[in-house]
Amino acid sequence: MVEPPEPRLGTHSFSCRHQETIVHFQVLRLADSFLLWAADAPCFKQLAAGLGASDKLAAKLAQRTGKQVFVSCNVNLDDAALRQAVEARIVEELKEHPDKF
Repeated sequence: MVEPPEPRLGTHSFSCRHQETIVHFQVLRLADSFLLWAADAPCFKQLAAGLGASDKLAAKLAQRTGKQVFVSCNVNLDDAALRQAVEARIVEELKEHPDKF
């Protein structure tokens, strides 16, 4: 009997709170890449690709996963503590659910 192929597309959601800011995340898993959307409001403003990209978050995720990564981060990451909380939450989710990325 032939096993059905594993789905090549998938979605995964999670969130984190840093002080008064709630950041929502949505992952769209593709065949050999994924899109990570992070926002503190329901808007899609920016998109960066990570495989030698200048966007630090996308590049870090690409290096960590070995996949092409697209990031839309609509959170003010000029606040170093918020940036650290967001990155830590993403790493935690990657460790707990690597199949979702």
